[in-house]
Amino acid sequence: MSGNALRVLMVEDSAADAELERRHLTKAWHEVLLRRIARAEEMQEALADHDWDLIIADYAVPGFGAIPALALLKQSGRDIPFLIVSGTITDETAVEAMRAGAHDYILKDNLSRLVPAIRRELQEAVTREHNRQMEAVLQLQIAALNSAANSIVITDQDGTIQWVNAAFTKLTGYAAAEAIGQNPRVLKSGEHDNQFYQDMWCTVLSGAAWRGEVINRRKDGSRYVEEMTITPVRSREGAISHFVAVKEDISERKQAEEVRATLAAIVDSSGDAIIGEGLDGIILSWNQSAEGLFGYSAKEAIGQPISLIIPPDPFNEEVEFLARLRSGEPIHQYETLRRDKSGRSFDVSLTIAHSK
Repeated sequence: MSGNALRVLMVEDSAADAELERRHLTKAWHEVLLRRIARAEEMQEALADHDWDLIIADYAVPGFGAIPALALLKQSGRDIPFLIVSGTITDETAVEAMRAGAHDYILKDNLSRLVPAIRRELQEAVTREHNRQMEAVLQLQIAALNSAANSIVITDQDGTIQWVNAAFTKLTGYAAAEAIGQNPRVLKSGEHDNQFYQDMWCTVLSGAAWRGEVINRRKDGSRYVEEMTITPVRSREGAISHFVAVKEDISERKQAEEVRATLAAIVDSSGDAIIGEGLDGIILSWNQSAEGLFGYSAKEAIGQPISLIIPPDPFNEEVEFLARLRSGEPIHQYETLRRDKSGRSFDVSLTIAHSK
């Protein structure tokens, strides 16, 4: 409706009946924009060219009528309240009309029901439109969750799985139909003790989010590491009704961290002085043997230019080294001079490689 105006498409062959119905409508609406039609072609044109708040149809119009009009409305895909107003209508006919999509029927000798029926159907049309919009939003949200890269699991307040997305299946090997109705404990690997899970459960039941790393087990028995956040969801009344868990597979990252930690331990325990240097000549890492050889602690050396340990005489070598390294050329067992914290110069053999 536009303001207090009511736009009505009326399927009626009697001008007198149409005028009578219009008078009833003007008692409730300041302006009634009414178009009376009596043929299918007119209705098709009207539905294509205009927006209507309401359709009122006589059940029996010569060559047309309510049932054919309902069929045209259905073909148009429009949701417009449709009321049958007829002189006579049997129960059987009324049932047929309601099955065809009519929202209500009124006898012409009882038009006092017309305005209340219209008000009710207009409100229900608003409700249906609202529900359609909410359903569209819900479907969009589900599609977004389903296409998310991270695994998402929704459980009820008891921990029973209610919904999982496609990433969950990819991560765990469990299809949605296999997971729904199960408890997430089906993923337990045995790597965590009961206290770990009790602390997790107590945190989320208190209303706080839980974040941490969990070692879980896939359907095929293989283990993986996930970074998980569990967030409680509250009902309108404020009680916790669901939990949403977002899981990211960090197995490769953890493996890479372990490799880096192992390499760092090897470097740090090496008997050779090993120094990490950027192509800008800034010291990036400094192992224990470098501390012993040069006298500078890692804290003192890291972030300083490599000139810290190069005597003035062979300094031009460093410019040449960096140029060669930028081109990808390694330097093997090059003998030169270096100096320690006390200023003492001494001979060293260098091996330098570019780490990509």
